[in-house]
Amino acid sequence: MKFSGNMDTQAFNMVMATILRREAQNIFRSKGVLSFEGEGETKFVFQGVHEQIDFGPAKSPWKAGEERLNKLVFIGRGLERDELEGFIKLAQAPVSDEVMGKIQREFYDAMETGVTNAYEEEDAAFEEEGDEALAAAQAAYQQARQNGAPPS
Repeated sequence: MKFSGNMDTQAFNMVMATILRREAQNIFRSKGVLSFEGEGETKFVFQGVHEQIDFGPAKSPWKAGEERLNKLVFIGRGLERDELEGFIKLAQAPVSDEVMGKIQREFYDAMETGVTNAYEEEDAAFEEEGDEALAAAQAAYQQARQNGAPPS
């Protein structure tokens, strides 16, 4: 996705944290080039895997007269482009108090609930499988003991 202008730093950070929290299991990779309000000619870049992001200044600044074109790429599964783009665009400067309130509500909701955390679901399924395997091994051990097998 691409759009012109500057981003509001606080709003963008909250938007990205919200997206990454909610979509960590669906976002395989992300990267982008960004322009932030109040950062002069500094061009920023980020790249990430799932919810882990590296973010910082680019090697070269925005050139004189260069359009401040924000570019973001998300590679994953089941991502709703229009929904992501609409939410990210809320962080374009200037951000009104009303819009910042919406961003903050989404952020706090995501941090509190995490929506659906596939990792937790996978962990629970693994634990359940492990519990079943342990119970089967214990039953087999007890059966062997009853049949006179020496302890191992």
